Amino acid sequence: MNLRRGRTRNAGNTLAALGLLGVLINLVVVYTTLTGLRQVDRSYDRIATSTTAQRYFQDADQAHDTLRGDVLEAVSTGSLRSPGSVAETAADALKFRVNLQRVRSALLSPEVRDLLTRVAPLQESYVAQAERIARQSERDVVGARAAVAPFLRDFRLLDTQQNAITVQLAADSSRAHARATTEEHRIQARIIGASLLASFGFLLLTYMLWRLGRAYSRMISQQRDAAETLQHGLLPDRLPKVVGVELAARYRPAGRGAEVGGDWYDVISLPGGQVGLVMGDVVGHDFRAASMMGQFRNALRAYAAEGLPPADVLGRLNTFAHQQDIGEMATVVYAVLDPVACTFSVSSAGHQPPLICTGTTAWFLSVPTRPPIGAVRETRFGEVTRTLEPDDVVLLYTDGLVERKWESIDVGLERLLGSARASGDLDDLCERILSTLLEDDPHDDVALLAVAAASTLGDRFEMDFPAEAPSLLKLRRALTRWLNEVGATAEESYEILVSVSEAATNAVEHAYGPGPATFHVGCRFEDSTVRVGVRDWGQWREPRGLDRGRGQILMEGLMDSVRRRSADGGTEVVLCRRLREARGDKSRTPELEVHG
Repeated sequence: MNLRRGRTRNAGNTLAALGLLGVLINLVVVYTTLTGLRQVDRSYDRIATSTTAQRYFQDADQAHDTLRGDVLEAVSTGSLRSPGSVAETAADALKFRVNLQRVRSALLSPEVRDLLTRVAPLQESYVAQAERIARQSERDVVGARAAVAPFLRDFRLLDTQQNAITVQLAADSSRAHARATTEEHRIQARIIGASLLASFGFLLLTYMLWRLGRAYSRMISQQRDAAETLQHGLLPDRLPKVVGVELAARYRPAGRGAEVGGDWYDVISLPGGQVGLVMGDVVGHDFRAASMMGQFRNALRAYAAEGLPPADVLGRLNTFAHQQDIGEMATVVYAVLDPVACTFSVSSAGHQPPLICTGTTAWFLSVPTRPPIGAVRETRFGEVTRTLEPDDVVLLYTDGLVERKWESIDVGLERLLGSARASGDLDDLCERILSTLLEDDPHDDVALLAVAAASTLGDRFEMDFPAEAPSLLKLRRALTRWLNEVGATAEESYEILVSVSEAATNAVEHAYGPGPATFHVGCRFEDSTVRVGVRDWGQWREPRGLDRGRGQILMEGLMDSVRRRSADGGTEVVLCRRLREARGDKSRTPELEVHG
């Protein structure tokens, strides 16, 4: 009551006080908003630093894997390895060190710095071993092979520790993003309060809102660019070349008005000439989804490299997601294509079904439905295997291709079904599907992968196999298909298979000691003659036992000619057989060699 009377008696003073209060409120708002903008800029700097460190560490991790491949190639090929393999190892080692140095120079959290400090000696030891083994393989391949076992132990130990660093880097990025979001919300609340209280500071408030809007737009745009850079860096630069397989892939990011997601695809060369096909989508559309995609992709590649069936690979990936407490879910489809047997085995974790199309028809392959990766801890994934016809094309895709907010996904699937018709070139097929189904500014990321088994293996056919007993079955299956294509009779195929199997068995049993090794098979059909070369890079041991060592007699009895040639670092067996009713010219020509 007294206040009311005072305002009545001295309205001018009250209005002046309110005006002064309004000015003071605006000044406070200006100060707090400018401070908040600086905090947002610092938060973005932390996000950018963490993103850069993740990218460099991902490059270092890939160089770490490449060094392992360089060493295995050096000790496997011996003196016949490609020139410059030592230089390649040195280049990969330099890439590994340079990227690690870039990571260490970034402003990282104490946890990451501590992990990097602890793993640094092992990293340097690992690189030094790789360079030493590569150099030693030039002059002493046997001694180099002896050093592979401890090197591989360091590889596995380093792989585990670097995975922990990757997880910590992702956690740092998430925390930086959360802090930036919290600070942004706090600034917005201050501005809303100021707009209600500081009516006399309208011009200043408008100016500050403009400043905030510009800073917010810049931060979101830069964060999106960083996520796109990370996502593109994790996608394959190019598709691998696999004998008997045709591949094409496309990736389209969402329009500028949408957030980046976690879509990815991958093609993995597997032992025995098979190829692994991956299509995945991390649930969510933010920077975290893009970073989690990298963890899922690397883990799946590791499990696939073990040669496990698709259902087992997804089972291990699901276990990995729960053990690492990733907290994100992902829909994934993983398939294995055998180009020799023309079989396609696939398993799905909540993903859209693969589409099989020919020149006239298309249909979705029925795959057992299972929850996404990370949704349910104990999940048994189903698997289905189908034999592909020569003109079948398999399409894997993410939901951005078929899903629209205003319609059922079934409508999008029907639209895809109507536009997918194989027409020879897989790149043309991908472009036609994208141009038909996508808008100019898609609302979601889109990944598309097309794969087909070649209708024929051709007159020349080459494959590398691990030097182990299961490889003999894969070799016989490949040769059976190829011999049928070149016109061999059942009797000729049987005798050639027996001879080649004997030569390959010798490479497996007599060429190598314990440890990883490979042998090469090169086939050529020319002028009605089949020539098969079996090449290893080991040192043959003498036959053991009374009933051993008769393979040479067997091969010479079944083939027209058999020639075994020993060279530095290995042995090559060349077998020739002229077919009676093969396609092509029937005239006899001088014998040609088949080199591995």
